[in-house]
Amino acid sequence: MSNPISSNYSSKLREVLHAMKMGMVVRSPSFFFFYPFILALSIQSSVLSTVDLEAEALLNWKTSLKNHALVPWFLKTNNSTSHCSWIGIKCNDDGSVVEVNLPNFDLEGTLNQLNFFLLPHLTGLNLSMNYFLQGKIPKSIGSLSKLSFLDLGDNRFTGSVPEEIGNLIELRFISLSVNDLSGPIPYQLGNLQKVWHLDLGRNNLNSTDWSRFTGMESLTHLYLYSNALVDFPAFVSQCKNLVLLDLSENEVSGGIPIQMVSSLENLQVLNLSRNYFQGPIPAELQNLTRLQELQLYGNNLKGSLPPSIGNLFMLSTLSLYNNHFTGSLPPSIGNLSKLTQLWLSATISQDPSLHP
Repeated sequence: MSNPISSNYSSKLREVLHAMKMGMVVRSPSFFFFYPFILALSIQSSVLSTVDLEAEALLNWKTSLKNHALVPWFLKTNNSTSHCSWIGIKCNDDGSVVEVNLPNFDLEGTLNQLNFFLLPHLTGLNLSMNYFLQGKIPKSIGSLSKLSFLDLGDNRFTGSVPEEIGNLIELRFISLSVNDLSGPIPYQLGNLQKVWHLDLGRNNLNSTDWSRFTGMESLTHLYLYSNALVDFPAFVSQCKNLVLLDLSENEVSGGIPIQMVSSLENLQVLNLSRNYFQGPIPAELQNLTRLQELQLYGNNLKGSLPPSIGNLFMLSTLSLYNNHFTGSLPPSIGNLSKLTQLWLSATISQDPSLHP
C-alpha cells in the first residue's frame, strides 16, 4: 500500500517545479517547504553538468590530435563508463577532473582545442616528453586557478611564454623546458610566490626588464640554461632559498655579479658555464659555504685562482677549463677534502707540492 502522505508531498513538489518551469512567481507555503530540496536538485544538476562538460572538453581535444595513445578515451551511450576511469585522468570525489597526467604518450598536435575554462578544478597538468605537441601555449591556461603542477617540457611549443601563467598563484612546479619558446621571460612569473621549481631551459628566451621581476621566496631550483639571455637576472639575489642556479649556455657578459650571488647562503649548485663572463673569480665566492658544485668553464675569465676558493669545504665538483687563467693552482685547494671532480684549464700550472 502506498503512503498517502508521501504521495501528497510528491504531488505538491511536482506542482511547485512545474510553476517554476513556467516562469510563475511562487508564493505558496509549498514553495518555502520544498525550497531546500529544489536547491539541492539544482546544485546536483550543476555538478553533473560540469562533469559532462569536462568529459566533452577532453574528448574534443583528443579528436583534434593527429596522433595519440588515448584509444581508451570514450564514453558509452548508456553512461556505464566515466571519464574518471580514463588513462591519465584523475578525478576528485565529486567526479571533477583534477589531474591530466600524460607524459610520453606520443601525443601529436596542439593545445588549441583543449578548453581550459571547462577544467576549473585541475591541479596537475603533465604533458611532458611527447615531443610532437606544438603551436603556442594558449593564454587561457591562465584560467586554471587551482593548478599546482605544470609540465609541458620536451615538446615543440613555439611563441612566447604567456604572461597569463603569472595568474597561477597556486603553482609549485613549472617546467617549459626543451621547447622552441622565444621572446622575453614575462616578469609576471614573479607572482608565483609558491613555486619551488622553475625550469625554462633550452628555449630561445631573451632577457627581460629584471627590475620588474620580484623575488620568489619559495624558489629553490631555477633553470634558465640554453637560452639567449644577455644579462644576469637580478631578481635572483632576492631568492634567498635558492639551492640550484643554472644559467649556463647563454650570452651573459661582464664580471660575475658577486653582489647578486654572495647573498644566496643556501646555494649548493652554481652553473655559469659557457657564457661570456670576464675578469677574475671573485674572492667573495667563499661566502657560499654550502656550495657543492661550481661550473665556470667556457667563459673569458682570467687572472689567478683566489686562495679563498679553498674555503668552499663542501665542494665536490669544480670545473674551470676553457678560460684564460694564469698562475699556479693555490695550495688551499688541498683543503677541499670532498672534491671528486676537478677540471682545469691547461694554462694553469700545478704546484708540485700538492702531489705526494
